[in-house]
Amino acid sequence: MRDDLAKRAVACKGWRWTPGMATTDGERLLFEDRVMGWQAWSLDRRRHTLDSDPLPDLTDPATLGCVLALVREAWEDPYMMTKYWRAPRIWTCKSDEVHPLLGGGRGIPKGKTEAAALVAALEAAP
Repeated sequence: MRDDLAKRAVACKGWRWTPGMATTDGERLLFEDRVMGWQAWSLDRRRHTLDSDPLPDLTDPATLGCVLALVREAWEDPYMMTKYWRAPRIWTCKSDEVHPLLGGGRGIPKGKTEAAALVAALEAAP
């Protein structure tokens, strides 16, 4: 289930890897080398180059922060944020421009988890 959400994220037009993101393989991306590609630290603390197509760890707080930054960039809205609504128990992405209670002019990206709401917002970005 988590991999499905991660695959949806990397398929988005506004997706890109950014420094600080974690992969589902336990690696944290540090920087991109023009020749070698992405350089990462693995859990054994060895620096290496990613060889395969990694998926983001959407349970990692730093990765979620990076995805939120991508959502803000894709929507061209620096005020975009996530919010949990106790009833009906969903996460939404909202801002002054897209207020869930006022309806807004655009659809409200939402999901059962914060990560799902962020991916939905990235998918729905103009």
